[in-house]
Amino acid sequence: MIAAISAFASWLWSVVSDVAQFAMDVALWVPRKVYELLLDGLSLVIGSLPVPELLSSNAGALSSISGPVLWWLSILQVPAGFGMVMSAYLVRFLIRRIPFIG
Repeated sequence: MIAAISAFASWLWSVVSDVAQFAMDVALWVPRKVYELLLDGLSLVIGSLPVPELLSSNAGALSSISGPVLWWLSILQVPAGFGMVMSAYLVRFLIRRIPFIG
């Protein structure tokens, strides 16, 4: 009789454990899905923004730079560094707009 009660208690505990694990999985899945949808929407909004005219007009200005200067700029990784600096300024600008942080 005690073995049957022990087996039933063990079975009941495994069912309760499985239900709790399912509830935990659902509770963690929902925020991840909401975050994923938020980032997808944000990427669509950013992708739909037009390129500023200032950036598209700079292509003509850069074509007048001579070959040796362009070679040194590429050796010194100036384009990559400029992109990093501009990205850092953008992130700083965005963080400063968050209340209680910036």
